[in-house]
Amino acid sequence: MATANQEKGLQGGTVRIASFRSIATHVLPGAIAHLHRRHPHIQVTLTEVDELHQLKQALLQGQVDVCVAEILEGEEFETQPLLQDAYIALLPPDSGLRDAQLTLEELTTYPLIISSHGSCADRIQRYLSEQQPDLTVSYRIRHDSSMTSMVQQGLGIAIMPRLAAEPIPAGVQVCCLPFHLARPIGVSRLCNSLAPPAVYAFLTALRESVPRSRDVQPTASLP
Repeated sequence: MATANQEKGLQGGTVRIASFRSIATHVLPGAIAHLHRRHPHIQVTLTEVDELHQLKQALLQGQVDVCVAEILEGEEFETQPLLQDAYIALLPPDSGLRDAQLTLEELTTYPLIISSHGSCADRIQRYLSEQQPDLTVSYRIRHDSSMTSMVQQGLGIAIMPRLAAEPIPAGVQVCCLPFHLARPIGVSRLCNSLAPPAVYAFLTALRESVPRSRDVQPTASLP
């Protein structure tokens, strides 16, 4: 009976996902396509949000089944690491640097641009304070595309996660930071929640389709 119910769920279930734009753009399409090749009748709804508190609210209010974004903290959440999204430096076209390892001194060549989102801004600011306390931030920008456009116009150097920076505008130079920094991406669900079979099928598809590259590294297996 249990097997029959599971198969029935995989024939017509729904998976409700909340995620950041960068993850919804570069990670989830591959996972959803992989899911649909195995279970074409499972439906997926995807909600894009900007802040971690919106992800938490969506889970707590039962609006979604899973969140795929930065790992949520709190005893009410069950989380599984998925990948490490490394931060990179985007430099203006006239910088003359490309695929290089920046020094802390070179970070001061242009005004510094970072995200205004809470978790991302806090993480970058903390590392900058540890590495070079006198390094100041000139711009705090909400949207990823606005940050890359400002770099393209020569207004500064942006520090961004690789997935958030892509697609990188023409002419913009990409360099490694003088320190290692990454945002942990994972899957979060409510603890002790009963997930339908479709959710577990999605988690399997997600695990099997995690991108593998120098800057985006898987960190653990999902159940």
